[in-house]
Amino acid sequence: MQPPILPTNKKIKELVEQQKIGKILAVQVDSSSYLPDWHPHEDYRKGYAARKELGGGIVLTAIHELDYLHWIFGDVHEVFSVSEKLSDLKLSVEDYSAVIMKFENNVVAEVHLDFFQRPYFKSFKIKGTTGIITWNTDANLVKVFNAKTKKWKTVMDSTHTLLTSTAQNNKMYVDELTHFFQCVHKRTKTINDLEGGIRSMKTALALKKSSKLKRTISV
Repeated sequence: MQPPILPTNKKIKELVEQQKIGKILAVQVDSSSYLPDWHPHEDYRKGYAARKELGGGIVLTAIHELDYLHWIFGDVHEVFSVSEKLSDLKLSVEDYSAVIMKFENNVVAEVHLDFFQRPYFKSFKIKGTTGIITWNTDANLVKVFNAKTKKWKTVMDSTHTLLTSTAQNNKMYVDELTHFFQCVHKRTKTINDLEGGIRSMKTALALKKSSKLKRTISV
């Protein structure tokens, strides 16, 4: 089954494929949130994300960041990570991960993941030879900087569907299920098929191994 994909990420992938900022050189991703805020009416300490024996931790829980990076930029060649528990949250897993990923096409990504930041914030910046593509949850605009004209252009305004909207968040999961059942009915592959899921999991496990061994790991 595909992971939930934001309309903004779809637009960013389209811009990359259209080479709107030339050859892609580097990427910066920030995915920060406060775990107890995820399900305010539940005890976060009992959830899978907080518990090692249930496969928790920020690296595996935030694997959708790896999913969409693979989706846009392809296979990863090698990774390096520092993944640790830094906060005073009652967890048996890492709540912070600083990641460097080098893709097969030589694009380098810096990825920041954490469970302890308030307020919630996500951002995505792509640097190319002729410009920059940016997006973040505060403005919820996909913007492109043209190095030749030295001007910014908003190419997608999603302020009417902010991520803080429960309805919009729910729609992602409805779209996910709709896509899955359509693929079952038509007997076609999902956007993120089994091979794609395995690819993301291998990358995530390589990040955890890198942090433990304190060295770069080939994927």
